[in-house]
Amino acid sequence: MAKNEALLIHAINLFLELFGECIILDENRLTVLPSNIKRVNWKLLPKGERPFERLKQELRPILASIKRGKRSFVDKRLERLNSFNPEYAAMGIGGFSGYILMAYPDKNLFVLESLLYGNATYVVSKNWEEIASLTKAEILRDNLHEGRIIHQSNWFSKVHDLFKD
Repeated sequence: MAKNEALLIHAINLFLELFGECIILDENRLTVLPSNIKRVNWKLLPKGERPFERLKQELRPILASIKRGKRSFVDKRLERLNSFNPEYAAMGIGGFSGYILMAYPDKNLFVLESLLYGNATYVVSKNWEEIASLTKAEILRDNLHEGRIIHQSNWFSKVHDLFKD
């Protein structure tokens, strides 16, 4: 293997490790390896009933970035959402790191929970993947959410109200 080739492979591997992707372009700035892979900004977690401790383990990569003083608030919010038995959950990656999705399709509810204290929880009833690909400003401007629950003292009661029959 030529020295330049080894250096190039090393650089590609470095990009993959740091950024999770690497696109190679030719001299005309066209993709060398065209791809029909759909990129999504969510990592779906395994389906099925899960105790909260298991969910916390699955979310460990994203929870690790939260300061210790704020982590108990986040844990309590996630534990409450998990108590309503979501069918599946997803964690945001790429532009959506810091968000957790809890899906309750039987109730037509998809809850986008921000892990940042003082932020908000967004509730949508359809097309969650499409809506979650937008910015918060676009979601609010176009009124694409069913609800927005700000992280305040009444958060738990407002979330409880979502699940009333």
